[in-house]
Amino acid sequence: MDVSFPPLVTPPAQPLDLAELEAFVLPRTVGKMVGEGRARDAVTERALRPADLESAELNEVEAIWVPLWRVEGSSDSFSLDIVRTIETVRTRPDAILLGGGKKRPPDSRRSGRRRSRSRTRPVGGFKHHDGTLSLLARRGFAIDPSAKVRIPTSDLVPMADADLDPHATILPDLPREDAADAAEQALRRKGEPSSALFAHVRTNISDARLVFYPLYVVRYRYGGEAVEGGASTFFAAVSGTTGKVVAGHHPSAWKSVVGRLGRLFGG
Repeated sequence: MDVSFPPLVTPPAQPLDLAELEAFVLPRTVGKMVGEGRARDAVTERALRPADLESAELNEVEAIWVPLWRVEGSSDSFSLDIVRTIETVRTRPDAILLGGGKKRPPDSRRSGRRRSRSRTRPVGGFKHHDGTLSLLARRGFAIDPSAKVRIPTSDLVPMADADLDPHATILPDLPREDAADAAEQALRRKGEPSSALFAHVRTNISDARLVFYPLYVVRYRYGGEAVEGGASTFFAAVSGTTGKVVAGHHPSAWKSVVGRLGRLFGG
């Protein structure tokens, strides 16, 4: 590994005691060659990459395990609001007959009236939401795939039965209670109405599991036209189970586009 890149796997200040937790592992199903190739492609073949990306310094691809809390829960909410509606009321038309009751002349006509009125009425209802959330179990770790990964429980294996490389495993420091609190807040936001005079939301956490998720990560240092203030370190992370990009941090897409247009029209 290039010495210019700091170690990706470092111990947390206050790690969780894994011996007291029931931890699981999602097995890596994407092979080393495929995973490394897709991680590099996520940098070098990215549509909005800088035109001078060849000046970047790419690190070797690292196969790591990141800790995620997989939390299942639900929210039940009741809300009450007052809505104002405008109704158009049509009155029964008046008949104007000329020439007697048995005959209707050609100029006879019917006329009706329309008027609008405002009404207010109470509106309320119940809402139920079930959700499964993933949360990064390591505070301050830059590579967070939690928003884009799916963790099926049927594929999990106990950590005791898995052979994880300790030099490639990010250790967790986020307790279960903190993960459950964060999940409850997310579920509460799902259940809360956008506007209401009264709303009550009840949340419930039914399951929380610590899972080590496989990633292929490539870091690169770039200091070209798409950044300001000197070189910075960027990364792309590919799932070790699907082969898809699940996290990334890259130079400004807007500045990359401007740089490409400048080369195209500036010669």
